[in-house]
Amino acid sequence: MSGRPRPLGAPADEVDAVFRTLAPDRLLHAGIPVWWLRINADRPANTCLDSALILKAAFEAFDVRAEPAFVRLRVDDTARATSSVFGALHPSLDGGRLNGHAGLWLPGPARFIDQTVQQFEVVRRHGWMPALIDAPPGGEPWPRVVLTTRRGPLRLEYTPASGPDSARIIDHPATRAAYARHHRRAGINLASAVLDLLRREPYLDQVMASPHPRLRRLVRAVGDARVGIDRRRNMRFELAGTNGVYLDEIARATRTGPG
Repeated sequence: MSGRPRPLGAPADEVDAVFRTLAPDRLLHAGIPVWWLRINADRPANTCLDSALILKAAFEAFDVRAEPAFVRLRVDDTARATSSVFGALHPSLDGGRLNGHAGLWLPGPARFIDQTVQQFEVVRRHGWMPALIDAPPGGEPWPRVVLTTRRGPLRLEYTPASGPDSARIIDHPATRAAYARHHRRAGINLASAVLDLLRREPYLDQVMASPHPRLRRLVRAVGDARVGIDRRRNMRFELAGTNGVYLDEIARATRTGPG
């Protein structure tokens, strides 16, 4: 990531309204990164790879495949006739310092998510929401497709970075170790928090209309069980007859069955 990032966050008074207006097919795709921003308010923004790995684990808890994806972002401000570039076509990881910008690619719906795009001041001026961009139907597959979207007077253009360079970072032993040690459990906790929200009455119609069978099965499985926090600050659902069950354990038990 290049440029000078600003702290992340999502306005608490706007998050509920965002969730209520999400289309069912975007309930998880936008909801998970929005909730991540909500619980990471004021966190330093130069965490795009960390957040991509956390979100990967959160999506996979709901049986949604998600892969970290490095990109170069070009922002054209048509009102000011200026352009800015963030990230790199050849990302690198040097001594723990990342040169690049990472989002998430969802192969199923062919959708790209930039969960930390608000870190760039030129974008943040026109809204805090993550960027969600659908690949054109019948177009080039990832990573050969260039994706564009608008935000106010801005045109955002995402060009996928070099595949080999990206793979060297994602498959690096340090990245894999961090995922196993921290990001996976953080993602499951994030998914647990999202599930705890979505099982409530205002959102149930959206949940039942969503294209995610595991989400619907998990909502039914946890019902109105209380949420507990263990000594390591991990969330678990206090299902009847248990001392608390983690979401990934519930998910394994609900892989099949009616959606």
